[in-house]
Amino acid sequence: MDQKKRQENKAFLSTVERLGNKLPPPLILYFYLCIFVVILSFLGSLLGWNASGELIDTANGSLRQGTVGVTNLLSRYGLVYIIENLVSNFTGYHMMGLTVVILIGLGFAEQSGWMGSLIKRMCSNVPAAFITPVVIFIGIQSNICENAGYYVFVPLAGLIFMECGKHPIAGIAAGFAGVSGGYSANLIIGSIDATLAGLSQTAVDTVAPSYKITPLGNYFFMFFSTFVLVGVGTFIVEKIVIPMLGEWDPDEGDGSLVRVNPVLTAKEIKAMRIANAVFAGIFLLIALSCIPASSPFRNSETGSLLDDSLLIDGIVPIISAAFMVPGLIYGYVSGHFRSSRDAAYCFEHTFEQMAPFLAAAFMGSQFSGLFRESGISTVLALRGAQLLDMINMHWSLLIVLFGLIVAILNLVIPAASVKWAILAPAFIPMFYHLGLSPELVQACYRIADSSMNLICPVMASVPLFIMYMQKYDRKAEFGTLWSMMLPFSLCFFAVWMLLLMVWCLLGLPLGPGVSTFLSQGLL
Repeated sequence: MDQKKRQENKAFLSTVERLGNKLPPPLILYFYLCIFVVILSFLGSLLGWNASGELIDTANGSLRQGTVGVTNLLSRYGLVYIIENLVSNFTGYHMMGLTVVILIGLGFAEQSGWMGSLIKRMCSNVPAAFITPVVIFIGIQSNICENAGYYVFVPLAGLIFMECGKHPIAGIAAGFAGVSGGYSANLIIGSIDATLAGLSQTAVDTVAPSYKITPLGNYFFMFFSTFVLVGVGTFIVEKIVIPMLGEWDPDEGDGSLVRVNPVLTAKEIKAMRIANAVFAGIFLLIALSCIPASSPFRNSETGSLLDDSLLIDGIVPIISAAFMVPGLIYGYVSGHFRSSRDAAYCFEHTFEQMAPFLAAAFMGSQFSGLFRESGISTVLALRGAQLLDMINMHWSLLIVLFGLIVAILNLVIPAASVKWAILAPAFIPMFYHLGLSPELVQACYRIADSSMNLICPVMASVPLFIMYMQKYDRKAEFGTLWSMMLPFSLCFFAVWMLLLMVWCLLGLPLGPGVSTFLSQGLL
């Protein structure tokens, strides 16, 4: 790359970083959005914004033809609505309850040390020839406990590569690609599934209150995506990143590298084996309990395991308990918990880590409520659907276009829940009117969001990864990280989006009982 091109790239990245750094925290961003919606509702009402189409009859939930306008919230009515619904907006916020419950289990498993030990164990005794795909695969799995992935696994991946004779910075890149680039893919339901499903449910309620979205909405697709991303990531590491980095010289580091043997103690191994057995036993017990026709996990009327069943409706508390119980056992057997006070502190610390999320969720729930009550989301959805229908753009192009919008936005707003809270109320109803399922729109969002995480300059973890790299190369900066992760980002986005298109064309379900289209005529 010539000097002029390098300077252009540097100028572009500096601009993106500068703009991104000016964005306020999620809590304040939601507050500004609330003010924006109130002012916009005043202007929309003044200018007579409205749209006609199929609307929900709130009396019986049926569809009817009608016209909807924008309600002025900068009025006495708006003030009454805000005061009377301040509490109910928060307690009724779909994403909050789901996310908190699943984070309790995952956070407890992480705080007890079980997740960290599991990651270390999974990486030990792996042949050097298979270390790259194993690191990426474990990175993808570790994202269910975000902190364990970023703070434990990524630096550990560098050490593992170093011990295997590979460039350690390539290991950091592989770990980062798995944890962050494969953020939405996983074999296990995580907090991101619960959070996005809750936000999607809030959005689809404006057009179809009877439509139900669960955290399993994208499960089949994301399960399969895990293995596709491992293959793509392995190719990039072996054929692009490692050749680009060349040979590693230990003298190039900043002198802070401390070689740590990622081997567990005998006590930790014993604790982990017991915890793993309990974890597997819980799911085996649930699976066996689902077999009888009278199983409490089945729909009491139809006997279905998928349609309105306890198994699907209760998947979040089930997953939470499945992580909490083994975590508790690991803590006591390993000696991390010496008394019930230690376990209680671990539980309380999990809630402490949720404080920023809860604060943002409170203000986010107010934004969601105001946006819905103003009628702006309904007008925007109907007008947008009519415009797209008039353009007659193929559904695949609509999905790709939406993915590109998310990808660009992700450069300045990396938080997945914040972006989806902004985009879902507009795009889910819009695409719903065009016959695309909310789960399909959500899957497209997750692809773009995860893929672009790798090159987002304003991610909170970026300085952390640069610090990791400087242990092996003191000259490493953001440009080093960006140049390594750009191939991952572009290839993940392209291949993952292509996979989604093929998935749709084959008519495969995105999750249990979830179709890609509301109308099969779209194919």
